[in-house]
Amino acid sequence: MVSSLLRQEAEALLARLDRVRPFGLQMPMPAAAAPSAEAMRAIERYLVKGRRALRSRVLRFIGQLDAGGPDAQLQRRFVLLKLLFNRVLTQFDLF
Repeated sequence: MVSSLLRQEAEALLARLDRVRPFGLQMPMPAAAAPSAEAMRAIERYLVKGRRALRSRVLRFIGQLDAGGPDAQLQRRFVLLKLLFNRVLTQFDLF
């Protein structure tokens, strides 16, 4: 029961991550105010790397759910994953 609920929560994290748009699409601004093309590429590479790492962590957690374990331990792992997820998404929102 607990693992199925945690799986749904983890899948919701993946769905939320899929909705994160590329930096260039979410920053409408006049050309004079825009960062240089090089800076935009560097920011986008950083964000892509962060999204990939976060996706990997969530998928690894889903694999841990498949392996089983004590409910309290699975819940603890999910809470830590959710805290990390929120921290990383906050970084994305800064850009």
